[in-house]
Amino acid sequence: PILQFQLKDDKVNQILVGHGMDLSVLPPGRTIPFLVSSVMILVTTALYFLIVLLILFINRLKNTKKQIAPEAKRFNCYHFILVLLGTSTVLNNIIVSAKMLTNHFRTFSEVKPHILLNYPLLAGTVIVAILSFNFMRKAAVSRKSKSMFFVTVFLLVALFSLLFGWNYFAVVG
Repeated sequence: PILQFQLKDDKVNQILVGHGMDLSVLPPGRTIPFLVSSVMILVTTALYFLIVLLILFINRLKNTKKQIAPEAKRFNCYHFILVLLGTSTVLNNIIVSAKMLTNHFRTFSEVKPHILLNYPLLAGTVIVAILSFNFMRKAAVSRKSKSMFFVTVFLLVALFSLLFGWNYFAVVG
């Protein structure tokens, strides 16, 4: 029953349907290559975090009786927490996206908890990454562990950059 048009320079800039659906024009720069690269980043990070979490969990179960140096154990714990935070971030935002795509007339209050959850996930990621970097400088960590850690951090930066770019941190409403 409610349909509002927002005009800018005598052109429709935004259409509001009902009380919650916003059909805004995409901002400049949101071209097809940008959209495709956004999807590629999302798919890559989602697959990485889901697969690596599974691999780390299986390795943890297999290596319960192996003697691992305390430093390596602590660094592996940091890495596991980072992967867990990345997986949680991916799943949280896939859920909110699915909610928005399956029902275009959702109210903001239905997706706000997911958006708010991004803040502690980001804060936790930054804290654990800083602790990991500091620990890695002091401790002897294998080259393989360092490589996996840097890939994880790089993908976390890409993921959070994507979420910021698509306003998954915007708390309005």
